[in-house]
Amino acid sequence: MYCAPPRNKPNLVTYDSFARRYALLCGRILYLLEIRVSL
Repeated sequence: MYCAPPRNKPNLVTYDSFARRYALLCGRILYLLEIRVSL
């Protein structure tokens, strides 16, 4: 499972915020998947 930020980045600030948001979202999804798999 690979989570990548959007390719088109207007500037580094918005890109960084997008990357952080995607990382948090992917982490949460992977965490839920791990819980579901363990159960």
